[in-house]
Amino acid sequence: MTTKRFILAAFLVTTTGYLLVACSSATKHRVLVFFFDGVPDIGAEPTVGYSTAAQSPLSTEELDDSKESRPIRVVYTHSPFAQGKCTACHNLTTGTLMRSAQEGLCRTCHEGITSEKTYLHGPVAVNDCLTCHHPHQSPFPSVLLADGNDMCFHCHDGDDLTEGIHHELLEGKRCIACHDPHGGDDRFFLQRRTP
Repeated sequence: MTTKRFILAAFLVTTTGYLLVACSSATKHRVLVFFFDGVPDIGAEPTVGYSTAAQSPLSTEELDDSKESRPIRVVYTHSPFAQGKCTACHNLTTGTLMRSAQEGLCRTCHEGITSEKTYLHGPVAVNDCLTCHHPHQSPFPSVLLADGNDMCFHCHDGDDLTEGIHHELLEGKRCIACHDPHGGDDRFFLQRRTP
């Protein structure tokens, strides 16, 4: 890198850092919008619907009178979060996690997810529950990060999985109609069916 490019890069980094630290929220927003796509408007609601405050999930019956025209979003909440039992996962004094998901935090309560399964889905095998699930709230059932097959196709190539006659016949079906997302007794995690 030439000296001029290095000085220019250092100037841009320093100026951007200064603007982000020293300026008003409106100025910071303008800087972020200039450099990055997809920056939400100031005061905009989160598009995914996660909440940082412990509260019960929204029901379809609740409606704020001032926002009657806005559609109501159902939010699925992890039970300890909904009950305000933060200490089930977080250290009371520091607020940090007692241990990470990879260290087995989720299995403290969800031990049966993997019991008696010969094959485990990759993220489950390494305790990476947060690849698919949000620890607090989500607009999707089972506090998933996406809905339906979108969750599976985040990692798995849909075109590769739908080649072949078997999957062609099931077009429009959800992957979990046949496959257990956590694991199973065969390498394709097929659900056990009772006659």
